[in-house]
Amino acid sequence: MTTRIVALIGVVCALFLPTAASAYIGPGAGASLAGSLLGVLAAIVTALAIVLFWPLRLLYKKIKGNKQTATETVEASEASEEASSGAAE
Repeated sequence: MTTRIVALIGVVCALFLPTAASAYIGPGAGASLAGSLLGVLAAIVTALAIVLFWPLRLLYKKIKGNKQTATETVEASEASEEASSGAAE
């Protein structure tokens, strides 16, 4: 039991010891990685912007819709007045 614990502690320590990395990322792979990361970052920022500005968009549509409804109501009442005055003549 104690040998397993000692071995586990040894493995954990060996995993966390810094060593020199013998790796190379060429310019093509680096550019691909950078482009992919920028694309993911842009998608996340766009999604957050859409979620944050959604209530403002709905408010704008509601205000704009109310103005159009008021204009349509006035135009409809004017049209009905013209129709009734035309029928009276």
